[in-house]
Formats: sequence, C-alpha cells, structure tokens
Amino acid sequence: MADVYAIDGKRIRQPIVDEEGKTRLVGLVTVFAQRQGVTVDLAALTTAENSELKVV
Repeated sequence: MADVYAIDGKRIRQPIVDEEGKTRLVGLVTVFAQRQGVTVDLAALTTAENSELKVV
C-alpha cells in the first residue's frame, strides 16, 4: 500500500526587515508521510519572490 503525502505551508505573521531595509516574509513548507506518521521534509520560505508551490 502506497503512502499518502500531505503538503502544508504556513507563513509567520510578522515579516522581517533585512539589512537593506527590504521586508521579507518568512514561512515553512512541510511534507508529511501520513501512513508512517513522520515529517519527510521541511523547507524555509524566506523571500517574497518564492511561493509555496515553487518550494514544493
């Protein structure tokens, strides 16, 4: 029986202002193996140019 993978992305409400004064959004994208009950991968999403879909 094949495992099912759940993908979820969350943004942190408070943006970060970098050294150049640019506002950066922070988030995480998680891949979870449902049958095994473990997180398979976790990736940070740190720039406004990236989207959760691109990280996946």
